[in-house]
Amino acid sequence: MISYAQNHEDVLLERCFKGSTEGFFIDVGAWEPVDQSVTNHFSSRGWRGINVEPVPEYFARLQAARPRDINLQCALGAHTGTRSLTVIENSGLSTMGPMHQTFLDELGQVGYENRVIEVVETTLAEVCATHVPKGVTIDFLKVDVEGSEGEVLRGGDWEHFRPRVLVVEAMVPVGIDAESGWPIVEQHIDDWQPMLLENGYLFAANDGLNCFYVRKEESELLSHFALPVNVFDDYVPYAVQAAEENLSQARVDIDAIERANKVLEHELGGLADQLEASVRSVEALKVALAQSEGQRAAMVASHSWRLTAPIRAVADRLRRRPT
Repeated sequence: MISYAQNHEDVLLERCFKGSTEGFFIDVGAWEPVDQSVTNHFSSRGWRGINVEPVPEYFARLQAARPRDINLQCALGAHTGTRSLTVIENSGLSTMGPMHQTFLDELGQVGYENRVIEVVETTLAEVCATHVPKGVTIDFLKVDVEGSEGEVLRGGDWEHFRPRVLVVEAMVPVGIDAESGWPIVEQHIDDWQPMLLENGYLFAANDGLNCFYVRKEESELLSHFALPVNVFDDYVPYAVQAAEENLSQARVDIDAIERANKVLEHELGGLADQLEASVRSVEALKVALAQSEGQRAAMVASHSWRLTAPIRAVADRLRRRPT
């Protein structure tokens, strides 16, 4: 499989749903439809779902790439209304949570500008009640909202809508490392893990970025999380796949250019032969012209001598008359 997700979360999920061509997901904080997407692997295999993304630019990409999905341009929280969203341009760090000015300044210093926009806020329970088709099981819910995961989860209806697997980002960015430009993060699972455990979810794994949970009704799914993602999962990271495709295309382009060059070389060879033949023709014409001019001169000279012959004869008689 091709793993599109940032930390290969889709590989762990594939273990749970191996080979399934039908399924349903909810992606809160969907961001990109392909790059670093936890759901694209499943979408490309025929699954459908709900993508929640409040940032206009990324929502537009989802709309274009996922016409079969339900795409919602809003934020999820514990209440309904409107909220301020801090958009960190060209990143996945946009959040409704508070951001210290120092952190914003650090982001700006490494090229990430920010702006604040107002977005519609609703709850996970409302989204499920309105958009999950009747009788459909939610196979997995992924929540990645840069520190506001607790608010999203507290807005769920865990009695009526119980995803089989949960993927919740557990690390919150709090700063930027000046040398590497990478975010400095802190874990914050205490904000929401007790609530999930109380609502019948079992802790499955922590991959260093996310925590995974399975509902207790399907505790057998825990076995899929016993080992970290590894070579036996038979996956290729999307970045590697894209690089290989670019390399293959480059080879195709090079072959086409080489074939075109050979055609041009052949055509140039033909033009060179034509040029050489033209030069020979010009030289031959020059020789022919010189010969023609010589012949004309000789002919003119001979004709003039004949025309002046009588005059020469009279002059000769006059010279011979006695004085």
